[in-house]
Amino acid sequence: MPSPYDWSFDKILGVFRFQGNNGADYEVALKEAGDVYFSNFPEIKSLSYEIAFESSRASSHYDERVSLTIVEIVKAILQKGNIIIFVCESRDEKQNARHKLFANWFKKHGDGFEKYDFEFDDERPYYLSLLLDANKHTRPQLIIDEFERTIDEYCGYKNT
Repeated sequence: MPSPYDWSFDKILGVFRFQGNNGADYEVALKEAGDVYFSNFPEIKSLSYEIAFESSRASSHYDERVSLTIVEIVKAILQKGNIIIFVCESRDEKQNARHKLFANWFKKHGDGFEKYDFEFDDERPYYLSLLLDANKHTRPQLIIDEFERTIDEYCGYKNT
């Protein structure tokens, strides 16, 4: 089985970086998201991040080591008790493919972690996933319920 690429964390920019065999530079960025999803729960709010992946160039072939590296980074974040929210970007209309790819990664490599998927329509489908290590949280159901409440509140707001 292939191994992940070596990666590093840039503290100034708050991104994880690695380079693939194709010469592309990859970044896994974390953005604090607690104010958006968990504003009523300071103990959860400070642990919540949206995650995004970027590549410096489009790849013409699938590189399993890229996905393994991203999975390794995600696991390292979750093992510290953090909560990850993955929003499937939709501006290029590839959110369905991203959602499926992320689901496959989790199915293959997500042992020990929990993933909760949410979907809503706002002129196009949006997919969000909440990832956590339930063993690191005393009240995981509270996290899930609050996340769902926030999404429901947003959808209710958009429909008025």
